[in-house]
This record gives sequence, structure tokens and C-alpha cells, in this order.
Amino acid sequence: MKSRKEVFIALFIVILGVIAFTLFIKFRIKPKKTKVEYKGPIVEVLDAEKKLQPIVFETYGTVDSLKKINLIPQVSGKIVKVSRKFKEGGFFKKGEEIVFIEQTDYKIALERAKANLVNQEVNYKKALKQAKIAKEQWEEIYNKILNNEKNIVPDELTLYIPQLKAAKASFDAAKAEVELAKINLERTIIKAPFNCYIISKNADVGQVVSPQTVLASIYSTDDIQIVTPLNKTEASYVQNGNSVKILMQTKDKFKEFNGKIDRIGSNYDLKTRMVNVYVIPEKNAGKMLKLGDFVICHIESTPVICTKIPLNSFRDGSVWIYKDNTLQIKQVKLLYEDKKFAYVKGLPDKCKIITTNLYAVSNGMKVRVMKGEK
Repeated sequence: MKSRKEVFIALFIVILGVIAFTLFIKFRIKPKKTKVEYKGPIVEVLDAEKKLQPIVFETYGTVDSLKKINLIPQVSGKIVKVSRKFKEGGFFKKGEEIVFIEQTDYKIALERAKANLVNQEVNYKKALKQAKIAKEQWEEIYNKILNNEKNIVPDELTLYIPQLKAAKASFDAAKAEVELAKINLERTIIKAPFNCYIISKNADVGQVVSPQTVLASIYSTDDIQIVTPLNKTEASYVQNGNSVKILMQTKDKFKEFNGKIDRIGSNYDLKTRMVNVYVIPEKNAGKMLKLGDFVICHIESTPVICTKIPLNSFRDGSVWIYKDNTLQIKQVKLLYEDKKFAYVKGLPDKCKIITTNLYAVSNGMKVRVMKGEK
């Protein structure tokens, strides 16, 4: 009896479960179907503005000087002394003494010239006196003896005129000789003709030099220039007077100078197809920039109307623009590109460019921007 009862209960439970499951299936609440809209991949955008702006060319240049000369004495003699700074790399201010030539001969020459000047001055004064006496004597003879005869004219010798001219010429020559002797004495001390560095030293104490002897090679620190090459495209955008930033590597940082384009070379190098551009840095830059230094130049072009965008946003002649939640492919003209930026023409003003790289794109495809970038 007990087993029948258990079977009946089990059967009842099964039937009740089937009925409950059937009712659940029949009267269940069906979920609402919602259509999911694909909004496209998430992209980053950047505001780009079309405006009149310079293109910045980054080039490498070498420091040079407009004034590089050989230091040559104007007098002969033995070098008796040189400045302690008279060596390669030594710096001299304009007028600072560099080399000293023995002065004995030139001091003697000056004293002789002065003595001769005194003699010639005496002779000139004598000639003046004699000319005055000759004129007075002639006037006395003319008035008393010749009775003011108009047809009688005294010759120059009678009036002592040639003798006076000769004495005056000798006196002037003696004065010039004194001045020349003074100048030659001054020339025994060779001074810096301008603020300069010594490139090479070719003479020293004890050496006998002449006006053909090269004492040293020097260059002016006040006439420094930067020589930097540009290709034909870059050169077409620049002109004299354009601004340049000059960067020189120091021990732990870059030292910056301002400058301007002074001139552009007249011809292209046949091998490199580059033309030299000459940049003049700001005053006092020559104290830091040494001949042969290697520097970086950021040359600003003549301003052009264009859009400056990150280089990775320029994609084989086109740029992706974000507009109305879609990606628009815009063909542009590349003016110039460097390591970081591209300068292009053809973009609308104040547009948003897509900087995110996507593997497959089509014109008009849906995209969405990251929150906070709209």
C-alpha cells in the first residue's frame, strides 16, 4: 500500500509540473525587440584652422664668417713680444694688441725725420724772408728808377718765387716724413682690426717678419653667418629678411638665437641640387657660435594660406574629416611636410580632422568621437 501511495504522489507531481510548464509557456511575457544601431568606430578628432601662416623648414647649417683674413704686418722687423692669447682659439677685442715688432729702427727714423723737419722749416722761413726782401727791392727799383714803366714785368727768379716754392715743398715733404715715421712706429704693434678669434698661428717671438709674412689667420665674431642648404621646393617659399631660429647644442640643452635670412645663393649644387641660404644671427651671437659649429635652423617661409596638421593625419594625398558623425575623405595638396607636421591646401576652414588610424574606411562611413571632444 505504501509503495502505491508513493507512486501516485510522484505521478501527481510530474503531471502538476507539466501543467505548470505548459501554462508558463502559454502565458509568458515576450521581451520587446529593440533594434541596435551601429554608430561606427570611436575616433579622436582635432580642430584644424586654415589661415595665413609661415611654413617652418628645419635644416642643418654650419657657422661661417663674412670676414676671414690673414693678419700681416705693414713693417719689417723682429718679433720681440706676443700676447698670451696669441694662439689658436684666442679671442681679441677690436684694437687689442697682439704682436710687438722691435721699435728701435723706427724710433731712430722718427727722430731723423723730426730733425729734417726742423731744417726744412728754417729753410722755408729763410725763403719767405728772401722773397719778401726781393719784392721790396723790386718795388723800390720800379718806382724810383723805372718810373713805373708799365711794360716792364719782373721774372719769377727776381722775386724769389721758385726758391720759395721749392722750400715750401721740402718743408711739406719733411712734415709728411715725420707723419710716416710715426705711423710706421705705431705699426710695430699689430692690433686686432675687429673682434676676432685666432684660427691659426704662424709666427712667434724671435722671428723676423716682413709685409709678406702671415702672422695668423683670424675671423670676425661680429660678422658671423650660418650657411644652410635648402632644396628647390623649400627655397621657393623663402626670401631675404625671413625670420630664423638657430639652435646650438650645448652641454645639457639647446641654446637659441634669433636671426634673419641675409641672402640666397645664386646657383644650385649640381650634385645635391640644393642652394645655400645665408642667415645672419642676432648681435653677440658670435661669442657663442664658433667657426664650423653645426647648428639647427628653423626657417620661417613667407606666409601662405594653408592648414597645419599632424603628419600622421595626412594619408596619401588625403585627410579624413569628421562631419555629422561621418568620416569624409578629402583630397588635399601637400605643400610641405617635416618630421611632425604637414602643411596642406584644400581643407575647409575650421574643420575637425580625424587622427585615429582605421584599417578599412569608406567615404561617408559612420564614426563617433570620444566623449568630451565634440
